[in-house]
Amino acid sequence: MTQAASPEPTEEFQRFQLQQAIETVRHQTSLMVQLTGFCTALDSALLAYGIVQGKAILVLMAAVVPLILAFAQRDIVRHVIPFAFVALQLESALQGGKTALITTYVRTQMPRVFSQMEPHLHEPMDSDFARTIRRGFWNAGMRKAMIVIAVLQLAGFALCITVFRMKLV
Repeated sequence: MTQAASPEPTEEFQRFQLQQAIETVRHQTSLMVQLTGFCTALDSALLAYGIVQGKAILVLMAAVVPLILAFAQRDIVRHVIPFAFVALQLESALQGGKTALITTYVRTQMPRVFSQMEPHLHEPMDSDFARTIRRGFWNAGMRKAMIVIAVLQLAGFALCITVFRMKLV
């Protein structure tokens, strides 16, 4: 028994998919910005309150916030990648290869991801390609920056305990 070929999606359906993919990328980006603002405020508040109250445990909690932010941002971006890939494919098909919104966004904001996606835009995403692209997106500089911030805050915690003789709780 042979399987009937699936009909080509209509241009209207492709435009709808592109709109949904763009909205998802926009929503996830907005979520990341809100999360970054919240974590920055939380980190500052914990650090300041811990120092003012003389409670080293709050300084320690503040040291963990950058790591939470880094992992949350990583997960958000990992969820954006498949939608960005579909949007890039649809844009390419609908725009006849001309550069448009998502292409510009991914090329400028996620250049490593774009360089990995670009050669595969005219083929479906298989599981090996998906794994490769998810591994390659995380900017090593960003990861190092978050770790450095956490280490500096842990050093601040150690200073609070040893030099300033703050109580742990």
